[in-house]
Amino acid sequence: MSELLPAADLIICVASSVLPENYLDLLQSHAIICDAGYPKNLNSENVKPSQKIYAGGMCLVEEGYCFSPEHFQKNIYEFPLPNISHGCTMESVVLALEGQSLAFSKGRGNINLENMAYILAAAAKHGIVTAPFF
Repeated sequence: MSELLPAADLIICVASSVLPENYLDLLQSHAIICDAGYPKNLNSENVKPSQKIYAGGMCLVEEGYCFSPEHFQKNIYEFPLPNISHGCTMESVVLALEGQSLAFSKGRGNINLENMAYILAAAAKHGIVTAPFF
């Protein structure tokens, strides 16, 4: 990592494993970082104001959602924009709404272009779309 990061223009963190603090110091100022893992890969306290980082793998539930009991939403799903959720969570919700007993995100080889097109179309049908960058 210490050899590759200084040359990187785009970093996509998806492994749900926290990176050591000093790795962000190795990036060039123009590098763009997508943190698509959950739990988050990057500790927001270590991100410099000049670094361009956004949360990836997120969706927007257009009609909103709520948790019961309410405190779960505040403890787990508090994002800078309302009605945002993780894509992996919404994949399960969409497949359940479609009556499908599938798991595209489980195991290797299940995430392919055909499955991505299916889940995106099914999600849109239920008012779940790609979240804006934040």
